[in-house]
Amino acid sequence: MPTIYPPAAQWLFAVFGLAGPSALAWRLGMIGADALVALGLARWAAARGAPPAIALGWLACPLVALEVAVGAHIDVFGVAALAWAGVAFSRGHTGRAGAALAVAAGTKLFPVVALLRGPRHAWLGALGVTAVLGAPFVTQVADMGAGLSTYAHRWRFNDGLFAVISATFERVFLGWGLHADAPLDVPEVVVTVARALVGGG
Repeated sequence: MPTIYPPAAQWLFAVFGLAGPSALAWRLGMIGADALVALGLARWAAARGAPPAIALGWLACPLVALEVAVGAHIDVFGVAALAWAGVAFSRGHTGRAGAALAVAAGTKLFPVVALLRGPRHAWLGALGVTAVLGAPFVTQVADMGAGLSTYAHRWRFNDGLFAVISATFERVFLGWGLHADAPLDVPEVVVTVARALVGGG
């Protein structure tokens, strides 16, 4: 299946892949990115007249440390870029802020929402960086829907609240004498929205 990861994430995979299949390299890279988040938060706070020690709150959170160092999630690179975008915005460098936001959104898509309130120069910086990062992956865009559809249909690891909802429906179905995979009669608008999000099937 084609990957669902955006371009900056794929570049990160390529860079860390140079070290071979090394969990240590990944974890050290994530810890380095975590330090970049803290430094960015300290600089952002200072630029806004707040105490830079506020960044210690990030470093002191055990959940962040576990997810970053043990889980080796690339999300922390996106958070680092987001923090440095805040630094750039606070210093009036909107083009740089947009470029940093593009890196953040290119790691995980959610930071795109920060651009919605950004000025025109931020958009120009973001578009430039997105074009550079995404150029090698242009031919994959058409296939990305297949990867997203597969992910939406099959992803169940660490699914939190979804597991509770799913188990509840299964018990209700069994209580009615139905199999857990029996067809469910839902309004057509729900079906339309679901198919728009995850594809057919």
